[in-house]
This record gives sequence, C-alpha cells and structure tokens, in this order.
Amino acid sequence: MNNDRAGINSKQMGGKNLKLSHGSLKELSNFDTKVKTYMSHNKGASWNLIDAPLKDVHGRTLHCYQSDGACSLHLHMYSNNDLGYAPPYSNEASVGVVLSVGNTGNYLDAKKGAAVGTYLSRDGGIKWA
Repeated sequence: MNNDRAGINSKQMGGKNLKLSHGSLKELSNFDTKVKTYMSHNKGASWNLIDAPLKDVHGRTLHCYQSDGACSLHLHMYSNNDLGYAPPYSNEASVGVVLSVGNTGNYLDAKKGAAVGTYLSRDGGIKWA
C-alpha cells in the first residue's frame, strides 16, 4: 500500500516528501497553519506561488518578493475559511478580471484580525494590485 499524499507535491510542502506514518504526524498537525496559494495558467501542468503586488492600496512599496523567503500573495478560497471570506470572483463578461481576498506573507493568514485585503487582477491572475 502506498501512503503518498495524492495531489500534494514536494514544492507545495516546502521540499518535504510527506508520507502518512507515525513520524509525520507532527508535520501534519501544523499543516493547516502553513497554507500557501499556488496558481496554474496552463490547466494544471505547472503551479507557482502568486507574486505579491509591488505597492499597497496607499501606494507604499510592499517589499514582498518570492526570492526573499517565499513571500507571496495568498488568497482565501473555499477551504480553511472559517471567517467567511468570499472566494475569488470573476465574470464571463469581464475577461481576465478577478477579485479576491487574501494577504501577503509566507502563508495564508486565516486568524481573526489578520491583515486581509482585497486584491484585483486584470490579466487572469498573473499580476495583482
């Protein structure tokens, strides 16, 4: 019997290959607090972290770069959303426009009172403001 986690690759788990065993229970207990958002633009052939916007809503530089410790944009989706944030929204009439709620940082911050913002993409999620 193979105990590999289906659908989770080593890039998503920070380079670790997870197997369900007694030794990995400690790693799995922190799994919900280390959620990252990945996006695919080629029907799932490859997945990448989302580059954070260069500036915040007030025009200040964010200094959040993937090359500096994997700081990126993380979006609230359907799972792990106890606070009821709306999932990403788009409309067929507005090609490429996506609205979403999330945060910048190393992981998705789903705690109450977290610094959550609304983000807009005009190119189908490649760049966000």
